[in-house]
Amino acid sequence: TKGFRSGGFNIRTTDPTTTPGPYNEESVEAIELGLKSTLLVGKMIVNLALFNNEFDDLQRTVTTAGTVAVIEQRVLNAASATIRGLEADLTAALADNFVVVASVGYIDAEYGEFAGLDIDGDGTPDPAQAAGLELAHVPELTYSLSASYDIDSDMGLFSVRGNYSFVDDRFNDDRNSFVLDSYGLLDASISFKSKDEHWGISLFGKNLTDEAYYSNGFQFSFSAYRYLNPPRSFGLELSYSY
Repeated sequence: TKGFRSGGFNIRTTDPTTTPGPYNEESVEAIELGLKSTLLVGKMIVNLALFNNEFDDLQRTVTTAGTVAVIEQRVLNAASATIRGLEADLTAALADNFVVVASVGYIDAEYGEFAGLDIDGDGTPDPAQAAGLELAHVPELTYSLSASYDIDSDMGLFSVRGNYSFVDDRFNDDRNSFVLDSYGLLDASISFKSKDEHWGISLFGKNLTDEAYYSNGFQFSFSAYRYLNPPRSFGLELSYSY
């Protein structure tokens, strides 16, 4: 496949000395090979995808310290970049009421050229250094494993579910100034749905290991910002459908 994203102007410009654009359109040539299969008389599903995306003028939102606002955002075009990887998922019914789902993803992303990026903040682009940077917010490895166990009774359906997911560390910004650490999350729930499917109740827990992890942030020479995600939490949910 081939596709493009239109160029435009940066409406978030806060520095009157910085031009808002225009920036060029982004184009991509994508190749994907995939496999979808149903095995063991429908008790197992296996899917696999290999992909390679070649970008020209990849649009990147670069964040720097501003002269007017605290943060200045600019949209730049990287001359070229490649994102390749694989994704696989498995669903298996180990019993009539016991299902396991697993998935894994691996991504290798790199710039071929990023001519306009200023890495050291001296106002001059550093193309030789920029070409060796890693793409922001692209973890190399992700995976998850979940299981569900259902009990169908005269009263209704009881369900027990658990899920663990992992996200690898990754750079937070295009200049690779700091890393967002890897994290793993464990969630679980116990729920009940009445036979007439009107009433439901669920007891759930999220981030049961109380993992401290960040989804985003900024770092400059004089300050740093981190956006902390919710800690361990529990809840009880009652529902009625009509």
